[in-house]
Amino acid sequence: MIRVSGGILGGRVLRSPVPPGVRPTAIRTRAALFSMLGQDLSGWSFLDACGGTGLMAIEAASRGAAPVYVAERDALATKGIDANLAQLGLGNVRVLRGDVRRCAPESLGVDVVYLDPPYADPIGPWITWAAGVARAYVVAEARTGTAWPEAPEGFATDGVRRHGEAEVALYRREKSAEEAGC
Repeated sequence: MIRVSGGILGGRVLRSPVPPGVRPTAIRTRAALFSMLGQDLSGWSFLDACGGTGLMAIEAASRGAAPVYVAERDALATKGIDANLAQLGLGNVRVLRGDVRRCAPESLGVDVVYLDPPYADPIGPWITWAAGVARAYVVAEARTGTAWPEAPEGFATDGVRRHGEAEVALYRREKSAEEAGC
């Protein structure tokens, strides 16, 4: 049973079964992530780049993020995401079907990109891709003990935090001299 951990949908249970091979983000990890980003994401856009159940997109929408996108390449998983979004009345969350690195519009730019690719995938290329899409943060989850890459150009690392079997790294876009008022 998967529960939404916060926001206006906090406590609601997702009814769609978890597809084989999908690893939903643990509640402890979700709590830590939204503690880092903040509980109110009003005015922020969000992309859950490796959707699985759609849980992270749902968590972001529950906390006021809009627009929210969720990408998933597995057809069975996308059916489950559709069911979860319908159950919760989240018609404003857009589902991108396919590998996000190929199916996301070229112009897609969001404030936060959340990555939780299969643990077998090297995390570095995912982070590099996400840095081209994220306007503010790239948040990546991987197995504990992952060799995290240096921050992509234009980003700084805000640390890696361990949560049981997972680690979460937060990369923050640095302000340009113009944005900083120099």
